[in-house]
Amino acid sequence: MIEEKKKKIKSMIEALINEKKLEDAKLAIEDYRKVVPDDIDIYSMLGVIYILEKNYDEAIEIMEKGIIKDCNNFDLHYNLGYVYSQINMYKDSFIHYYKAYNNCFDSELKDIINDNLKKLENKLGQNQKNNIINALENIKKVLFIQDVPCIRTNKIAKVIACKGIQVDLLYISAHPLQVYKDIELPYKNMFQLKDINQAINYINNSDYDILYSSNEPDYFTVLFLATNKPIIHDTHDMMSLRSEISNEQVVLEYIANVMASGNIYVHELVKDIAIKKFGIRNKPIFVLNNFIEKSMIPKQRKEKLSCYDGEMHCVFEGGLSNIQGHHRFLEGHFLKLAKEKIHVHIYGNVNLNYIKQLESKSKYIHYEGVLSPKKLLVELTKYDIGLAFFNVTQQNKMFLDTTFANKIFDYLAAGLPIAFVDLISYKMFNEKYNVGKIINFNQKIYKQIEEVKNINIDENILFNNDFIINNQFFNIINFLNKVKQTHELKKTSQEEFIIENIKHNKIQEAENMIRELLSKEKSIEMIELLSEIHKMKGNIILSDYYNKNKLNINSNEIYSKNNIEKPNILIIRSLYSVYITEYIKKIYAYLNYIPDLMTFDEKYYDLKSEGIINNLLVINDENEFLNALNNINYYDIIHIHYVTPLFAKYSKQIKKKCEKLVVTIWGSDYYRSDYEIRRIQKELYDEADLITFDNEETMKDFINFYGDHLKNKTTVNRFGLTALEHIDEIDNYDKKILKKQFGIPEDYIVITCGYNATKAHNHIKIIQELNNVKNKLHNNIFLLFPMTYGKEQAYILEVKQLLDRSGFKFKIIEDFMNFKEVAIYTKLTDIMIQLQTTDTLSASMQEHLYSGNIVITGEWLPYKILEDKDIFFIKVKEINELGEKLVEIINNLDYYKEKCKNKEKIKEISAWDKTIYNWYFSYIKLFLKQNNKECNFQKKYWNDRYGKKFTIESSGYMGLGEIYNKYIYKSKIDVLNHLKDKILNGYENKNLLELGPGTGYFTNYFMNNNIGAYYGIDISEVSINNLRDKFKKGNFFTGDITNINSYPKDLKYDLIFSASVLLHMTDDEMLKNVINNISLNLKEEGYFIEIDPITMIGTDIRSDYMRVIDYNKLEKILIDYGLEIVCNIPVAFFLDQPFDYNILGYKGEIVRDIFYKIKNLINNNCLSDEHIDVLSKLFYLFDKICLLKYDFGLSQKFLIIRKSCDKINEKISIGDIWKKELIFLQINDLLNKYKNLMNTDSVKEIIESIYEVL
Repeated sequence: MIEEKKKKIKSMIEALINEKKLEDAKLAIEDYRKVVPDDIDIYSMLGVIYILEKNYDEAIEIMEKGIIKDCNNFDLHYNLGYVYSQINMYKDSFIHYYKAYNNCFDSELKDIINDNLKKLENKLGQNQKNNIINALENIKKVLFIQDVPCIRTNKIAKVIACKGIQVDLLYISAHPLQVYKDIELPYKNMFQLKDINQAINYINNSDYDILYSSNEPDYFTVLFLATNKPIIHDTHDMMSLRSEISNEQVVLEYIANVMASGNIYVHELVKDIAIKKFGIRNKPIFVLNNFIEKSMIPKQRKEKLSCYDGEMHCVFEGGLSNIQGHHRFLEGHFLKLAKEKIHVHIYGNVNLNYIKQLESKSKYIHYEGVLSPKKLLVELTKYDIGLAFFNVTQQNKMFLDTTFANKIFDYLAAGLPIAFVDLISYKMFNEKYNVGKIINFNQKIYKQIEEVKNINIDENILFNNDFIINNQFFNIINFLNKVKQTHELKKTSQEEFIIENIKHNKIQEAENMIRELLSKEKSIEMIELLSEIHKMKGNIILSDYYNKNKLNINSNEIYSKNNIEKPNILIIRSLYSVYITEYIKKIYAYLNYIPDLMTFDEKYYDLKSEGIINNLLVINDENEFLNALNNINYYDIIHIHYVTPLFAKYSKQIKKKCEKLVVTIWGSDYYRSDYEIRRIQKELYDEADLITFDNEETMKDFINFYGDHLKNKTTVNRFGLTALEHIDEIDNYDKKILKKQFGIPEDYIVITCGYNATKAHNHIKIIQELNNVKNKLHNNIFLLFPMTYGKEQAYILEVKQLLDRSGFKFKIIEDFMNFKEVAIYTKLTDIMIQLQTTDTLSASMQEHLYSGNIVITGEWLPYKILEDKDIFFIKVKEINELGEKLVEIINNLDYYKEKCKNKEKIKEISAWDKTIYNWYFSYIKLFLKQNNKECNFQKKYWNDRYGKKFTIESSGYMGLGEIYNKYIYKSKIDVLNHLKDKILNGYENKNLLELGPGTGYFTNYFMNNNIGAYYGIDISEVSINNLRDKFKKGNFFTGDITNINSYPKDLKYDLIFSASVLLHMTDDEMLKNVINNISLNLKEEGYFIEIDPITMIGTDIRSDYMRVIDYNKLEKILIDYGLEIVCNIPVAFFLDQPFDYNILGYKGEIVRDIFYKIKNLINNNCLSDEHIDVLSKLFYLFDKICLLKYDFGLSQKFLIIRKSCDKINEKISIGDIWKKELIFLQINDLLNKYKNLMNTDSVKEIIESIYEVL
């Protein structure tokens, strides 16, 4: 009965439309919708009415709402196809006609639609048509996933749904209508997550093409990586930029960004940071700004409030916080405006008590409540200026610099000019579009705001600049399609593919693919395959197989594989230390080392009984030490922990008893030694083969004191902290219960002062400072004084008496604490004060940082390593600043506690499973150097390579032939020719040293340019013998450039040159040794010219013979050795392997493909040498055009480096080296002269790709 009535009413409406009684039809529809609001036929009828009225915008809006309800409705798609064709939006028209065709069962109608599609195809072109169809066929159903669905997610889902793609929603905490009133939802189905396993099973068995997960938090992306569907991770805000986040959040953010099938970012700045921060590569990435929906743009505007009262009215849309320091705490900003009689109107979800309090502070501040998004945009039109403000602090600026708020486009939609806070993203936007002004809050506000008010906003600004999210559909759908296709390609059996590569002798391709897989997930099968590859290549010494696995395989296997004996080690330590005990336990557990131990302390007997040391030699005085030393066996390695004058005195005798001597400086043995003792200790350092420190600053201070001649011996190796493992074990203990057990009131703030009983910890000064501010501190303060080490009873008594008089509640801990007790007291603590006189890297302090405690320490202590790792702690310049700083912290305790999320960062530098490998590596490297195997390995490789063929290709890019390599080298010669006069003032009368001259290409260049004196060092005898025969005037030496003894004695050089040499320094120690040797051999103000594959974005490519060098790391090493980069000139874009292609986003993938297509083309046996030369020259010329366009390269870099001096850096423009007009002339000449060659499919394809990049 009801259905018949509905049918009758709809027939009546249809008749009215056919009779062109459109207003009557609208009234009838309005009445009908009051009873039946979601009848799909009504959407179509209303659409037809608007079409007849030629009101196409209304027609599109209403019919797309219908499509959201029924994504396969024929009438709606057909009518939308027609409307879009009328307004010349051909791609949109094609989509809807295509959807209509697939949902049509009338053959005549199908023919009509097909004709329309063919006409549209002529407008679009075959390629664009195919892309649209491919995307529509692949993406039919999308599941959006978000904790609390936001406006951005809703907009993106709506854009997709409007084109007939079904979108569903999986939410977790809140239904979208609980958060946003009156919002139009595009989802066909909405589910709330209740059981993760059920959800994963449901998704695995569903027909979803893709999952779209939005962050904040990141863990839903991580959870649904467990499904068999591709997943997109949309980063609205990068949480690690916003503030300190927990260790778990750090890990989840990393996994989500790296492991998702595709990534979306809201701004180019965020994308660039993410790529660099997470090392993202080889996956689809898309930037999608928070553009506005077309239907949200107000069709009418309200009268301005300023027209009534003549005053200025600003509006702020968004949330506010009442917490000082929060980026949404804007009270100060608003009050400054109000003070100058500027009205501030606020819309958004805020704490009502707080907003009332804020309103009470000024009659110019008004809270207007919460409106639906559409109503809000209309309401905004009555104001003069939109406020895009954040509370920018030093802590949050990096995060905020990358944000771009939705409200910007809302303000522009309302026609409002914008007052911006000073952020990089806002500056970039405003410089381009001139829609407002950056406000300086340190100057008078009124005039600045008035200037903003006078800026006119073009009413079509959103349309003219494509700031409408609806216009992004094609970018979005193509991205979704690319993500799905990439995911499906990766589902092909990767292991089978690798094995096929190995079978066909494509060893490097197989190895690269295995490395890529191992970087994401450890796999025994992949490790075994990599091991086989290394065997095939004849390399087993410190192979990447072992490097990747580090300690996950038995160290005995490492030694047997490398055909070397495990070193026999003696550890010498004067007194007992729990850190030595733990060190011995860990080298046993991880490395299966069982050393001997010589000591003055009997407390180590337990280690002997546990079987983790062989021989324990306990001695009592100097005579016994000397006797023991004379009677011990010969060791591979003697390792001294903590340098005493006694050990230094007998350094020569110690060295006679070992092959290699390692000395570890603990801190006070250096910092608390006077000049005379340091002079004595120097004897030991001179004898040592390796000197280790636990932080970089102490190592630098040591080198500054003793001199650069010790630099090659030094390295940073930290002890791990066993207490961290025990802190993890008690992580779920209740802090209040623990306090109660230890007699501390549960509501008291616990402050731990120092960690041992020596005067250097300044306990008395700390107590005096606390006394000075006692009246400002809360009464609930409890002081803990751990004084278990360095006991001086008189000093402990003095501290106790002072505490008794202070009136503070306190506890002095004198009994030795095991690791669990240390962990418990760390857990009890809220604030740790660490103000000792000197230190290297306090273990106790790190334990407190790991626990999330607030740490106050001295600015004079060498904790740069912690700052470099972005670990949060608080510094004071002097101890007398402590009191006031403590008052501030306690008054804002929750705020500071929230910032102390340092756990994962401390784990990275001080967990045993991270640090033990450095000790192992130091031992094994010493042992390998002892056998000279590393040098022999490199020597054999280059002798074999040069022995087979001694041509330019042998020292260049193998596999690209001599002709193509000639043009790779030509790029470098171009730069050298420019530098000769620009910087170097010619080569005459100059001493030059070339490192790794190889086949002598650059030797020939320097000889032909009248170099004063030429010297060359190469590890290969084949190279040196050939060069000696060819260049009689040169001086050639066979040697290892990491070894200072390989360099000619008593010579200094004006110029040191190396090309493609440093990339073969496969670890940092080798690289540092070479840089140090260069610095020692270079004259003051001399130049070091280096040409190498250098990455600007941290691209990690390595093999057994080479690695791409990281620019930032290299720059730091150069500075450490007194060298500085004058300028960095790119010499290749795609001509050489473009490993930094990710800089260009999707275009980068085109560039990468260009290189491999060229490689395949050059290796085509059908090409004559003439044609290879023509093509190589053509690609060389196009390569330079790309360099000139982008002003950066993706491959090799030409670094000009000099010995530090006061000279001003030289600026060299690429445009000074290569002239665009001249290059284009040469390109056109080649294209015209060799038309037949240029029109072959493979060449044509490469040229088209190059033009796409340009």
